[in-house]
Amino acid sequence: MRSVVRVGTVVSVMAAAVLAAACGSGTGPLFPFPIIGGTYTGSVTYQMTGDPQYTQPLVPGITIQMNDPDNNGNFNGAFQFNSGFTETGNILGQFTSNNSAINWEQFGDAGQPLFYLAAFNLQNYPNCNFQGASFTLNGNGGFDGNGNLTLAGTFTGIRCATDGAGDSDLTTLSASLAAFNPTPQQGVAHALSLHSVLRDGIQRVK
Repeated sequence: MRSVVRVGTVVSVMAAAVLAAACGSGTGPLFPFPIIGGTYTGSVTYQMTGDPQYTQPLVPGITIQMNDPDNNGNFNGAFQFNSGFTETGNILGQFTSNNSAINWEQFGDAGQPLFYLAAFNLQNYPNCNFQGASFTLNGNGGFDGNGNLTLAGTFTGIRCATDGAGDSDLTTLSASLAAFNPTPQQGVAHALSLHSVLRDGIQRVK
């Protein structure tokens, strides 16, 4: 499941200088990739709506360790839930060659939409079936160049059983990440905003 992050249009003076140096030296990528690596800490909020069984939000703390992109724009990382939650997940993404977007390949379970962790869902939403649900990435958020990382999306079409007779409620689950890296590197060329595109599986456009 690939989600696309669009890169903003504001370029810092330093980033412009780095770009000029890269073009003049004949080495390295034509467009240097923003530096996003480091340790981020914050929280993820899961909020189910449309089902009276799950009215309280779940707010795991999160620690993210992320690497900077390589010369081809690839980056990866891993995260760990805390504050009473034990789930872990991997992060995979790639900048496009001209820095116009990030293709988010993974934030959680492999081959699933962002924020999807089967163990977390099974433990906390045991009566709910995520098969056939759709996920929409929110268009606001991303890396802001000052150490902040935000990411959010919504699952729709989840069915949660309400009784033993097979009745169920159609529910929605929103998920949002807010994390901060206190020591961001001085090299983020752009603020990054988000845009979702249609992909296979249950990712869909917003």
